[in-house]
Amino acid sequence: MTDSDDTTEHEQTYRESQREQMLRYGYWGAFVLLFLFGIVTTVRAYTSLMQIIDIWVAADFEPIFRLLLNVLVTLVVVLGLSVLVRRMDIPFDELGDS
Repeated sequence: MTDSDDTTEHEQTYRESQREQMLRYGYWGAFVLLFLFGIVTTVRAYTSLMQIIDIWVAADFEPIFRLLLNVLVTLVVVLGLSVLVRRMDIPFDELGDS
């Protein structure tokens, strides 16, 4: 191999790593946009559910239905977070060792 072959391989490897990095940034950008969109739509759906409870449920039972809805949402969030933490596979021993 000559020096020009080494330089060409190095440049090609560098371009590929740059391409992978840009692709990773693109994925993270899309993830952030979709996450924000998801938050907005979730908040709107939640407020719509509260309005539906106001309209369809008798006033005496509204607090009970609101409580049930809030408990359901809390359970879904806790379940989702626990699955996410397990899939992240981060040992908790290393979190405190900064």
